[in-house]
Amino acid sequence: MENTKKIPIIIDCDPGIDDAIAIMLAHSTQKFDILGITPVAGNVEAKHTRRNARDLSEYLGINCPVAYGAEKPLLSYDIYRPASGTHGVNGLGPVTLPPAKNPVYPKPAWDFIYEKAVECKGELVIVATGPLTNIAIALLKYPELPKMIGGFYIMGGSTTTGNANPTAEFNILVDVHAADIVFKSGLLVNMAGLNVTLKTGLPLDFLAELSQMESRVSDVLAGLVEGYKDVKPDRNGKLSSIIHDAIPFLMLIDPDMVTYKPCHIDMECQSKMGGYGATLPNYVISEEAPHNCNDIQDVDMEKYMQLCVDMVKFYK
Repeated sequence: MENTKKIPIIIDCDPGIDDAIAIMLAHSTQKFDILGITPVAGNVEAKHTRRNARDLSEYLGINCPVAYGAEKPLLSYDIYRPASGTHGVNGLGPVTLPPAKNPVYPKPAWDFIYEKAVECKGELVIVATGPLTNIAIALLKYPELPKMIGGFYIMGGSTTTGNANPTAEFNILVDVHAADIVFKSGLLVNMAGLNVTLKTGLPLDFLAELSQMESRVSDVLAGLVEGYKDVKPDRNGKLSSIIHDAIPFLMLIDPDMVTYKPCHIDMECQSKMGGYGATLPNYVISEEAPHNCNDIQDVDMEKYMQLCVDMVKFYK
């Protein structure tokens, strides 16, 4: 077996059912050295995302540090509403995991991120699947951080339609000012927005088959799928669950699994008349609109679904 060096990553997230499945998938590939998880308020309140991050880490056998992040957005307190209707009040639908026993990391998420960036000497990759509050605070406190990061991937934004208002995606809308800081920071953002994730639904019958496979995660996976309310017809018209937060990991797992377009993204932070929270793309790169984003366009669904099968087998 080829001895490939694992990618050192921090997962900044707001678990969340699709976060949980994405973390389950990422760990199963054995391509990542998961250095830590930094939960933030988003899909559900911080008290739930924190507990879920700790419980997931231990349940899946990751056993990495969990450094608590922000409890609320930087500025837009009046905008933030948890997505409990999609994820359930506790964030994992009907699923209750065994309580974690490992202690919480003694420093906040932004300090943990910086410490790991220093240790990894330019190789640290961050995958953010929730609001970008923790990342923005890290950038404000440590302005040299963009030059210390080896890769930055998010689920967030949309270059087409929104899901939190007509133009804004939920993660961005929760903390649009944090997103603005991130996109202006000098980081190159590899973005899995709604324009791609809405095309990546996993058919419910396929997910049911996964849940019936012999595996120690089968019951949890079945509960997560049952509790997840983001169900829409896929590109073939079959009812499907959209595991939005898995998509940025796919680009890291196998860059050939996705296609993308370089672009410049600006944030709409002012208008409250429908455009607030929009990620505005410009695909004509220039000095005035520098390349700050790779906008993922499509995913090889056959490879993605095979990864999901392999995921369940990994946890036998």
